[in-house]
Amino acid sequence: MIAAISIVNRSALATRNIADFRAIPELELLNPWDFR
Repeated sequence: MIAAISIVNRSALATRNIADFRAIPELELLNPWDFR
């Protein structure tokens, strides 16, 4: 049960982060994943 809740929380955080990237055109143009 606890593991399922943590998975849901992580996926919710990931969805929010993706939404933030889409909301900021500069981050999409820079594509920060290329620099890791």
